[in-house]
Amino acid sequence: MAAARHLLAAVVLWAALSSAACFTDPSDAIGMWELYRTLESPWQLSGWTFMGGDPCGGDGELGSWRGVFCKDSCVVAINISGLGVGGWLGPELLKLHSLKELDVSFNNIAGEIPPTLPPNVEYLNLAANKFEGTVPPSLPYLHSLKYMNFNEECLIGEGITGRVYRGDFPDGQLLAIKKINMIDLSLSEQDELMDILWNMSRLKHPNISSLVGYCVEFGHCALLYEYAENGSLDDLLFSSATRSRALSWKARMKIALGVAYALEYLHFMCSPPVTHGNIKATNILLDAQLMPYLSHCGLGKFSHFVSATRMDSEALSGAKGYAAPEANGSGTEIIKADIYSFGVILLVLLTGQKAFDSSRRQNEQFLVDWASPHLHNLDSLEGITDPRICGHMPPIAISALGNIILLCIKESPDLRPPIRVITDKLVKLVQSTGLQKTNAAHQLEADAQDPSFITTRPYFEPSSTVSQAATESFIAR
Repeated sequence: MAAARHLLAAVVLWAALSSAACFTDPSDAIGMWELYRTLESPWQLSGWTFMGGDPCGGDGELGSWRGVFCKDSCVVAINISGLGVGGWLGPELLKLHSLKELDVSFNNIAGEIPPTLPPNVEYLNLAANKFEGTVPPSLPYLHSLKYMNFNEECLIGEGITGRVYRGDFPDGQLLAIKKINMIDLSLSEQDELMDILWNMSRLKHPNISSLVGYCVEFGHCALLYEYAENGSLDDLLFSSATRSRALSWKARMKIALGVAYALEYLHFMCSPPVTHGNIKATNILLDAQLMPYLSHCGLGKFSHFVSATRMDSEALSGAKGYAAPEANGSGTEIIKADIYSFGVILLVLLTGQKAFDSSRRQNEQFLVDWASPHLHNLDSLEGITDPRICGHMPPIAISALGNIILLCIKESPDLRPPIRVITDKLVKLVQSTGLQKTNAAHQLEADAQDPSFITTRPYFEPSSTVSQAATESFIAR
């Protein structure tokens, strides 16, 4: 019986290959036909067919099958990233003996990662899909594997608009990739979206996380940002892995000033002014030298293009406690709402406490409510200052910072000063505590050819920016 089944399979294969006059290696052809079937024959894969199709037909390098690359008669690369295909991956991948690159990232492929992966694959990227289950046991036996983007291992952040992954590029650059699920857009909305992305990419400041690339295709958007080695301010202060690491008073002021400069650039130097709208500790990124980068700048206008993803308490908890009292009302003065959120950031830096903490008593769960009564009195203010810095922070600095916080978190937005006033006060505070840098060589020069690149006063020397090579390695479709 088994012999009969093998004979029947051989006859069917011979008939299929003969009818198509197939140029592709038979094993590769079977693997590709089966892959097309398990991906549920998506329309995005133009040129792909079931049994009888010839993946390597044509010129032998790039055939008519979209995203399939061949060398001679062998399939050596499959790249269908960001096409929005679904389905699952089946065991027939094992038949692709010559495959060196498999990239199916940023799709909707579900199910388990198959245990039978291409045996000689060198580049494997399965990130940003809907896979579940465990890592396949065959993984240690892929001896040729040099690069592997799985979504759970590379996940570095998550919010209500989508997830953020670490991207390791072949040239050695590390970048952060934010995946956003989009609603169906009309032609006019697509034009508006591209204008927003273009304007976001032109925001250039030493303390703003630069958008260095983007890709919008088939209901998905991928935003490519500079990668920050030390994660977010929230990670550094509250993660169990880093909480024991003391963040010095000088480092906290460096972070505060950097964010203030970023906001001053957005509010005053950009034309028209740009409001952030979501300032929180998870959106302040830190590099190896603890230089702060305000991330997600310009993303506020993006919201009406985004499909609802996660609205549960876990996704929303990171934003709790930062929103201004008027944020949910009509006619909100968004720029002044940024000032309030920045005041909460200063309070987080001073106290080392979360903006919202459910473990506190109900009327004190919000940091502003808990700390506000202590901000008017120095003795009381010292009592809520983070013990890890209290002994190293001059009393005059604690008092001055408390007064700045009070200005930022005024109930009425009209009573909150513009960010320039706040920045000036922070500068004077730093000067009074001997943290000032006076070397004029540290001042950055504006690029006169780019009107969007107008620096404010970088008080601490920034790190170098991401190289152009990393940008070029991201192919925007």
